[in-house]
Amino acid sequence: MSARRVAWRIALWVVGLVLAAAATLGAAVAYEVYAYRFLRVWMGMGLAGFETAKAKALSAEQRAAYEHELFEELSLWNQGSKRFPDGPDLKSFQEARCARDDRWKAMAKDGFELAHLARRAYNPCRNLVFSFKGPLNRLQKLAEQGDVGAMCMMGALRDERQDLSGFDEVTRRMLEAGAAKGHPECLWRMAQRTYPGIGGDKAQVESSLSMAARAASAGAYRAAAHLASHFRALSRTDLRYVGRAYCWSVIHDQSASIDSGATMVYQTYLVTARADGNPALESTLLELKAGSHDAPSCIALGWH
Repeated sequence: MSARRVAWRIALWVVGLVLAAAATLGAAVAYEVYAYRFLRVWMGMGLAGFETAKAKALSAEQRAAYEHELFEELSLWNQGSKRFPDGPDLKSFQEARCARDDRWKAMAKDGFELAHLARRAYNPCRNLVFSFKGPLNRLQKLAEQGDVGAMCMMGALRDERQDLSGFDEVTRRMLEAGAAKGHPECLWRMAQRTYPGIGGDKAQVESSLSMAARAASAGAYRAAAHLASHFRALSRTDLRYVGRAYCWSVIHDQSASIDSGATMVYQTYLVTARADGNPALESTLLELKAGSHDAPSCIALGWH
């Protein structure tokens, strides 16, 4: 075979690879447009199917329990949690995600509309995110009617791929209103929004930490991660901040997350203690690990 023919065949082979890659890329782009444009808008706007009469029959106690569960799970919608843990293989992984969707469906059938709206924003079973505009419009209407849970949920639906800027102002107002009423989820969202960073205005930092502490004390245990992160950023050797970071990490571990913040904090500080030859820090860590901690005892440690 001549050199020219070999070169020609190699050229054809390269062109074939390029065309195959282009076709693959085109298919990926087409799916992106379908999954995150058409499908997202279509499903997100489809808010029919909820029986409003059942919502009126749902007791305040049951609604509060459903709210706590939904808000704990919403940020973990496509991840494992204590209620829906990951299994050892892909099948059990998928079953856990579908079980979460089934749970939200059952809550919605029981008259809890926020679960219905969660299913219009996310499909955990198929790992899909739909348009948030339909659910947010409905949440706004409920919030304006005085539904505090809806006020807080407006701050929970966020997706960088969607233009939701039209909801920014009303979401801020609703979160402020819900936080003023003492709802833990709204307090937690406002704590996140108002935190200026460890180098920010001290009064604003303390206000943010205080709201997060109130939220964690009222059952929004995820808010404790905000406090633990703040104190960890301040110092890895100052025993005051070590104690506060560990204490709030223990509170966070009561949340739906399967990650152990207390274990991570303990191990991180222990590595620092041994690397620096700091027996006082290591001794403090052992005492913290052996002790018991709750939100009031963490608050008593203070902010400064």
